[in-house]
Amino acid sequence: MKKKLFEFKTRTIVATGLGAALFTLLFMYVKIPTGIPETQIQTAYGVGAFFAAMFGPICGGLIAFIGHFLSDSVQYGSA
Repeated sequence: MKKKLFEFKTRTIVATGLGAALFTLLFMYVKIPTGIPETQIQTAYGVGAFFAAMFGPICGGLIAFIGHFLSDSVQYGSA
C-alpha cells in the first residue's frame, strides 16, 4: 500500500487552529520596540517557527497564512 506524504491528524488540525489564533493575537498586540524609529520586533514569527518545528512545515505554513490573513482582515478591513 502506498504511504501518504502528509496526513492531517486531529492533533495537527488543533495545533493549526491554536497556532493561527496565537499568531494573530501576537502579531497584532505584542511587539518589542527597538531604538530605531518605526522598527519593532514581532514575536509572532517565533511562535510560528516553534509550531512548525513541533508539527511540521505544512502546519507552520498554514499557521502563518491564516494568522496573517486574520490579522490583516481585523486591522485593515481586508486581506
